[in-house]
Amino acid sequence: MKFLFFGDVVIKNIKDFSLSAELQELISSHDKILVNFEGTLTTAYDTPISKVGPHIANCKDSILSLKNKGFNIFTLANNHILDFGYNSFRETILSLKENKIDFLGAGFSFDDCYAPLLIETSTEKIALINCCHAEFGVYKDKKIPLKAGYAWINNKKIDENIRNFHDKGYKVIVLPHAGLENTELPLPEWRDRYKEFINTGADIVIGGHPHIIQGKEIHKKHSIYFSLGNFCFYNSDKVDSLEWNSGLVVSYDTSTNSSKEYFIEYKNKEIILSSSAFFPEHFKRRSSIFYNESLYNTEITNIIKNVWFKTYKTLYEAVPNFIDCRNGLLKNLLKYFAKKLIFKKHFNKDLNETLLLHNIQIETHRYVVERYLYLNNVKKNMLQ
Repeated sequence: MKFLFFGDVVIKNIKDFSLSAELQELISSHDKILVNFEGTLTTAYDTPISKVGPHIANCKDSILSLKNKGFNIFTLANNHILDFGYNSFRETILSLKENKIDFLGAGFSFDDCYAPLLIETSTEKIALINCCHAEFGVYKDKKIPLKAGYAWINNKKIDENIRNFHDKGYKVIVLPHAGLENTELPLPEWRDRYKEFINTGADIVIGGHPHIIQGKEIHKKHSIYFSLGNFCFYNSDKVDSLEWNSGLVVSYDTSTNSSKEYFIEYKNKEIILSSSAFFPEHFKRRSSIFYNESLYNTEITNIIKNVWFKTYKTLYEAVPNFIDCRNGLLKNLLKYFAKKLIFKKHFNKDLNETLLLHNIQIETHRYVVERYLYLNNVKKNMLQ
C-alpha cells in the first residue's frame, strides 16, 4: 500500500488554498493521503482555552476542501486541537465522521486518543500511531479522566502499542508531533525518543511541529523524518518566509518498506511540487549532520543558547512574581519592580500558573532550558 504524508495544515480561507495539477497527480497515485490537521474547525462554539501561545483554527470548509483533493486520513495529536475547547473539538470530529475521513491521535476518552488506526488488506496489516508532546489539551493520565484530549508522546501506552502491533505482524508507522519550532535540527532528547520508537518495533517515524523541514536519519535500516515542515499553514507574519511556506512530502510503500521525498512550495495561493535545488540541498545537509556527532552537538549548543536568550529567559523571568528575601533584599526589591514594569502583560499579583505549566510540562521547553542551564553550570564550574 502506498502512503503519502504531508505536514501541518491551517487553512483560513479555501480561496487561498489550491494544488497544482502535478501535485494532485502525485496524490492520486497513492492509496492513503495523510495530513496533520492543526487545530479545530472554526465553529459557533469557539471559546479560547486558557493557555500560552496562539489559538489556531481552520475555516469551516477546510475539511471538505481537503477531502475533495484526496486527503483521507487526518492526524489530530497536536498542540492546537483543543485550542477552542470541548465543543469546537466535538464539532470537528462530527465533521470528519460526516465526511468519512479517518482520523487518529485525539478523542473523547483515553482509549480513543491512544487507539492506533488499523488498516488491513488481504496481504498487509498496518498500524498508524499518532502522538504529541505535552502541551495544552494533552490526555496524560488514564486515572484523570478528561472530556477530550490528545495522545501524549511519552505515555507508556505509545510504546505498548508499537510493541504489541509489531508482534502481531503489523507494519507500524509512528507519527509524532514534537520539537523546537523553526530550528533545523531536532533536540537530542527527541532524536533519542524517535529512535526508541524504532527500537520498540516501528518501521518508520514521520514527525511534525517544528514548521520547517528537518533532516532524515536511518536507524537500524529504518527511516526517521524529524519534521516535514508545513503543508499549508496560514500565518500573517510568515508570508515572505521561504522555510515556513515550504514542506517535505514523504511517499512510503509499506510492501517494500521504502520511502521517497518530494518538496513543495506555497506560491500565489497554490501549493506546487518544487523544482528548486534549495530544498533538497538543505535537506541533504541537515541529514548529514546526524552522522557527525561533534558537528551536531556544536550546532545544538548554538541553537540552545540562541533560543534561551531570545525566548526562554523572558518566559521564566515572567513567571516568579515574588521577592527573594533570603539574600540582597534591596537589590531584589529593585529587580522585582523592574520586572513588573518590563513584563507588565505577564505580571499578576499571584503566580502565573498557566505560564508555569507551559514552561514545565511541555518537554521541548523543559529540554531546552535544562540543557542550557546545565551547560552553563558546567562551564562556570570548569568541568568541561
